[in-house]
Amino acid sequence: MGRAQLILEVAEGSAEGALRQFDLDEEPRGAILDDQEVDLALVQVMHVVQREFAEAEVVPGIDCFRMFVRIWQWIRDAIARVGSYGPNLERRYEVSVRLAQLPSLSDAEWITQRSGSTPIPPAFVSWFRKCLEECFEFNLSAAAPDCRLVEDLGMFDATWSDVTWDIDDAFESAFGFQIVHATGDDDPDIETLEDYLCYLWRAVAPVWTEVAERVRGGPEA
Repeated sequence: MGRAQLILEVAEGSAEGALRQFDLDEEPRGAILDDQEVDLALVQVMHVVQREFAEAEVVPGIDCFRMFVRIWQWIRDAIARVGSYGPNLERRYEVSVRLAQLPSLSDAEWITQRSGSTPIPPAFVSWFRKCLEECFEFNLSAAAPDCRLVEDLGMFDATWSDVTWDIDDAFESAFGFQIVHATGDDDPDIETLEDYLCYLWRAVAPVWTEVAERVRGGPEA
């Protein structure tokens, strides 16, 4: 059997939304999703949010990876609408209800609650909070710096399991370069929002004066 091709067709039609069609090959190809057999030869998905692909300078070894991530994110969102793949909605509801009982924090209030001693510009803190809220896909305005990512905010459970890819992609889009993650014994211990903030800040701090204008507030913020 020849290599399967992924064909994406977009039909802008009714006001209800666009039709997305996957055509993997001519022969039916079954897959099991949530104890149900699904024919992947033709999967039609309604109401799929259309993702925009920004033009980028071709850099060998970087843009190919970014394109792979973007395509995977799109396919991931589509599959979630025909099967059980995706965030655990019960866990998301549980986290959202608990956060809704807490007061929302402004950026200034959030900064005053930080336990870390590393000075971080308010503009970066503001970007960080907005970035995580967009990637987690629920309201984090009441999540304090000491909130634990997994236990309190449901990271990897109430969110997509590959949410860190979304955050890395948002970071690169905002600041123009990729984060080089540590591995093995050098892998940082990230448990709370404060930990994650400091981790991302360490990546951008050396070039902050050059990239600060990319986020609201400018280099002096």
